Amino acid sequence: MQNCFSLSELVKKIRIVFFLGFFLSMLIGCDPAIQYRKLVKNQLNSGITNDTLFHGVYFGMTYDEYYNHITALGHQGKVSQGGDMSVQCEIDEFDTKIRMNFVPEYINDSIQVMRVTYSYVSWAPWNKRTTDDLLWKDVINLYRNKYGPNFIQFKSNQSARPALVWVLGNQRITLFQKDEAKVNARFTNLRKTNS
Repeated sequence: MQNCFSLSELVKKIRIVFFLGFFLSMLIGCDPAIQYRKLVKNQLNSGITNDTLFHGVYFGMTYDEYYNHITALGHQGKVSQGGDMSVQCEIDEFDTKIRMNFVPEYINDSIQVMRVTYSYVSWAPWNKRTTDDLLWKDVINLYRNKYGPNFIQFKSNQSARPALVWVLGNQRITLFQKDEAKVNARFTNLRKTNS
């Protein structure tokens, strides 16, 4: 009788330990920071190099190459000068036209980060067709269509909305709401920035 009681107690303790282990592994598996670190490690170890950004711009492009390329795109009418040294173009695949402004950041004379800002061309606080909810949804759809649905959500310091992060090989894309009129994206070459 004593042995049966000990065996049932042992089984009960094993169940509790198993349940706690399962519960902790679920909590750890759902932690975005842990998911992110694991994703970055796997993507960097995959050997995939993803230097392409958009409009023929890529990580590693020198200042002179970028300037000449953007100048050529400007002559073709595909881009124009934006504010704050940015280049701008328009995306008209949605109900309301979106303006895309972008500015590269250089490390050792080559593009390693690209900052992008999206806004509606006709944005106004009273315009119901250009609300921050609609812009956020349009930009997310643009990114899901181009980069896929596999992103990680993080709490954002910039807004109440979560930041979304994609990692594709060496390229990290972070998308976040800047304010009621703008959504920002940041493309980072993880092999060069140690971020």
